[in-house]
Parts: sequence; structure tokens; C-alpha cells
Amino acid sequence: MRNIRLSVVCVFMLSLTTTLFGQESTVQRDVNVQHIPASAFASATMFPSELKTTKQLEAMPYEVVTAWSKREMGIDLMQAKQITAIVRTPESMAAMNQGPPMWAAIMHFDSKQTLGGTMMEWLEKDDQNGQVFIGNARVGIPSFLVIDDQTIVVGDPGWFTELQASGDDSNLGQLMKAGLSGSGDVFAVVDMKRARPLLSEMTQEIPNGVPPPIGKMRELPELLDSELISLNLKTGQLKNQMTAVDAEAAERTKKILMQAMSFGADMAIGTAATQMDTSDTVQMAGLEYFQRLSVIIQRDLEPQVAGKNVTVELKNANVAVVPVLVGMLLPAVQATRAAARRTVSMNNLRQMALASLNYESAHMHFPRQANYDDEGKPLLSWRVHILPFIEGNGLYEKFKLDEPWDSDHNKKLIKLMPDVYRSPMANVAEGKTVYLGVAGNGGIFGKKKVGFGQITDGSSNTALVVEVNEELAVEWTKPQDYECDPKNPLKGLGGLQPRGFIAAMADGSTHFLPSTMNPENWKWMTQMNDGNVVNW
Repeated sequence: MRNIRLSVVCVFMLSLTTTLFGQESTVQRDVNVQHIPASAFASATMFPSELKTTKQLEAMPYEVVTAWSKREMGIDLMQAKQITAIVRTPESMAAMNQGPPMWAAIMHFDSKQTLGGTMMEWLEKDDQNGQVFIGNARVGIPSFLVIDDQTIVVGDPGWFTELQASGDDSNLGQLMKAGLSGSGDVFAVVDMKRARPLLSEMTQEIPNGVPPPIGKMRELPELLDSELISLNLKTGQLKNQMTAVDAEAAERTKKILMQAMSFGADMAIGTAATQMDTSDTVQMAGLEYFQRLSVIIQRDLEPQVAGKNVTVELKNANVAVVPVLVGMLLPAVQATRAAARRTVSMNNLRQMALASLNYESAHMHFPRQANYDDEGKPLLSWRVHILPFIEGNGLYEKFKLDEPWDSDHNKKLIKLMPDVYRSPMANVAEGKTVYLGVAGNGGIFGKKKVGFGQITDGSSNTALVVEVNEELAVEWTKPQDYECDPKNPLKGLGGLQPRGFIAAMADGSTHFLPSTMNPENWKWMTQMNDGNVVNW
């Protein structure tokens, strides 16, 4: 059932996005903002009943949407005068990590509507409020609220009481009323004031290692009060109007957006250039076209400032320009994500290295690969023994240190792996890590205690912990680590990060090492006292 619903929605949206030509719309609407709660910070609105009368959109699958919605819900979505989806402001990033924010879709009709269809078989009527019908999230059936015979809400039932009691005076509602009365078919509105604390928290998580044009986007939540995005499906006009806190903030917003756009274009062109055969005249002509078109797109999308308003507008979108625009943005996004993940991983390794150094200060030697029983059998990994130095003392005290990592008691703690051992690049089973200590011949992590006196090649030249490929991942409590293969030193490395891997050194520093490095250099870096000092 869920797959059918998704298919209908996909067909519906595909038709919307492929029918982008025609005459300018001049519809002036009386936007309904009833039941928009004060706690909502974002909305998306469309007007289905208007679409059926628009010649340029006559290829849309109206019949399919009507048949499906009548069968499933007993109502015809294409008869809705207005549908507005809203999202409640999460309290914090921590709350978002616990689950998606509350949401609802408010459907307004001009005629009486009655819920019915196959979904009613899954809905249970709320005894406390007869207008509420509770769904079953496990099988994809949402909950419904019938406000009156022309207004039906679908969404999170935990929000229904506040939503039902709300009038038309919320800040988001007023932004909608001011922005949605003009031309356009689909609108999105964001109350940046209400979402500012959350958005500021989100943007501050952009790592310092990302390119400056992307890093500067941290400023946007403090610069903007609201954002209105409108799409005219008849003309292909896409418009983003941002209202800044003042005229100076508007100019700053324009500068940040232009720098980000230029960075995206440079990344796209640079990526394309590395993949082309310079001796092929056709390929080089394609690169020249790509460069010319990127200039045109940047020119056409240059933000316009009028007082506190910053407007970015794409007019008369066509199939030639849109893919290039996506191509300009995609490398920038990919580069930003890769840089962010690399920064997180480097921070993880740095924490492990610093914890090992603090361990050395407390015990006069680095942690051994494991602690051992009387017979010399390894029990628990060094990753367990540095827990007190990474604010994990509570977890450390839960372990039975005289038992192996996979004892009945200790193996229950594997699922409690600290985030510092979780690489953002690796897709491995729960409780496994790709951060391994450098062991084996000359490695710091072994059965014997190693102090700085034994690291004669220098702590800045000796690898301590390395991020290995997924196939080498181990349970974080298991005393198993990385051993360099002298015949193939880079084996097991470089599969997670683009063009290299990350290692932490015995002095606490972390480095990104290219896959093109001399394999012999890496072999020497894994040995603390072989006499081969690598010059960086």
C-alpha cells in the first residue's frame, strides 16, 4: 500500500517539474492561514483545484491522484482549494536527533468532505476527541483531524490540540498571507526569526575545515528574518525572496550567496576539466561551453537587493540550463560533505591520540594493545582503557576488566560504543570501529609497555592510530589492531576518504595522507625505532 502511495506522489511531482512553460499567472488569492500554530516555523503551500484549469499543466495525472485519494481517504485531493504543509520548530539539535519534527498538512475545501476509504480500516477514533482519528505509523498510515466539514488535517496527532485551537494570527501565518497572494503555484515560507536558535546551532556544526565560501553560510541565520520561495509551474519561474534584519544584512547576504555560487561553479568546472581528454577537440569545446554557461547562470542568478529584501530569481527555466545549474552545485555540495566528514574523522583521531598522551602522562607509558590475564591472553582493547580520558569514565566502570571483551558481561557493552570511535565515512555494523591502533613490528600498540623513550624515530614521525578500510573494522572493545604489510604497506587503507587516509601521530597531531605517497614512507611511519625517519 505504501509503495502505491509513493508511486502516485512521484508521478504527480514528476509531472509538475516537467511542465514548466506557458504564460505568466496573475491569480490573486485569499490565502487561508487558519490553524497555523505559533510553534510552526516553515510551510509549503499549493492550490490543487487551480491546476486542473491550467492549460500548461494538462498533462498531469489528475485522474490517478483523484482515484487514489478517493479510494484511500474518501476525498478528492484535486478538489482541495489549498493544501498547506507545516513543520513545528524543534527545540534543539538534540531533539532532532531523537526523531523528525512534528508535521501536519491542512487541507481546505469549498465543499463538504467526509473521511472514508480503505484507510479508515486502520484508523482508531480518539475517545477524548471524536474529531481525531489515530493512524498506524508502522504501516505508513497517518493520523487525521477533522476540524469542520471543509477542513481536514493529516499529520502528527501530538500537534492536533494546538493546531485546532490556533487562529490566523501566528507569525508564520502572517508571512504566508503577505507572500502567497501573488502569482505562483507552489510556495514555501520559513520564519527565520522563530527558527534562528535552531538554525544557528545547525550552521555552527559546519566544520572549520570546509572551504570559506561554505563556512560563511554560518552567518545566514543571524542575517535573515524570513524566506519565501515561489514556483510558477506555468512559466518555470523560481523565485527566492529573503528578508534580512536590515539593509546592511541584506548586502552581506548577497555577498555570501555570490561567493558560494562562484565556488560551486569553480568546483564543477575544475572537476569536469580533470575528466576530459585535452587532445579531444570536442571534449574541450564542451568544457568551453560549460564555462560560458556557468557565467550566464551566475549572471542571471545574481541576488538583487532592495532595502531589506534579497531576491534570487530564475526565469524561464529550460532543460538546457537546469542540468548545468545542478552540475554547478553538486560538486560543491559533495566537496563540502567530504570536507565535513574528514574534519569529524580527524577530530575523532585527535581525541584518541590526546587521550593516549594523557594516559602516558598518568602511567608513564602509552596504553598497551590490551590488558592481559595471568596466562597472557588479551582481554580488553586500549580503546576501553582510554575511556576515562575521553569523558567515558562511567562506561569504563561498567566493564569487568578481568574478563575478555566477548564475555557474557562485557559483550553487552559493545553497543554502547562512544561516538569518538564512529567514523562518518564508514558503513559498518553497530559497535564496530575503523579506528585501529598501529601494532605489529615496531608499532606502539603491543604487549610491552612503550614510553616516549622507546620512540627514537620521533613522536611526530610515528603513527599511533589510523583510519582503515571497512573490511578491517573490529568491535571497539576487541584487542585487534592494524599491522602494516611490509610487502604492500598501503593495503587496507585509503578506501574511506577520497584520495587518501587519516592517521594520528604519537605527538597528538593528525594528518591526511595521500594514497599516492611512497608506500615505504608509510611503512617506516608505523615503526617507532627502525631508524628510518620520514621528513614531512
